[in-house]
Amino acid sequence: RRGEAVTRSDLTETTGLARSTVSQRVDQLISSGLVVEAGEARSTGGRPPMTLEFNGGFGVVLAADIGATHSRFAVCDMNAEPLAETTMDMLVADGPESVLARTEEMFDSLLADAGWDARDVRAVGIGVPGPVDFAAGRAEHPPIMFGWHDYPIGDRFANRYGAPVLVDNDVNI
Repeated sequence: RRGEAVTRSDLTETTGLARSTVSQRVDQLISSGLVVEAGEARSTGGRPPMTLEFNGGFGVVLAADIGATHSRFAVCDMNAEPLAETTMDMLVADGPESVLARTEEMFDSLLADAGWDARDVRAVGIGVPGPVDFAAGRAEHPPIMFGWHDYPIGDRFANRYGAPVLVDNDVNI
C-alpha cells in the first residue's frame, strides 16, 4: 500500500511468501476489483513485470471522528483521498442513538455529495472519545459518554452498510 512493493516479484521478496502464494492472492485481489495492473515496470531481463496498484475507484470508506462536543465526517476513496467531508457541533453526551443517527445522516449526505451510495461502502472507521473494546466494536465504560457502555457501534454500521467497521478511541484514530 505504501508503494514499496509494486510487482508480484517485489511482493514475494518483501513478504517472504512463495511466488505461487503471492500470485494467487494478487489474482484474487484483481478479480475482486480492489487491485489493478497499472502498467509495465522496467525489465531486468525477459518479459517486463506488471505493476500493481490499489483501485481508488473500487469503492469508498466512511470515517467519523466523534468528539465530546465536535465531530468530523468524511467519505474517502480507496486511495484515502477525501471526496467529501464536513464538521458538526454535537454532544456525545446526547447518547448513542441520537449521535449515531446524526452520524448516519452525515454519511448519507456526504455519500450523495461525492456521487456514491451505501452499496459502494467498503469499510467504516469510527473514533469515539472513550475506551473501546476494539474486537467487539463497543465503547467500554466511557467516563464522558453516558449511555454508551457496551453499545454495539460496530454492529450498527456493519448492518447498515454491509462492510467491516473499525471502532477505536479517537486518539488512536
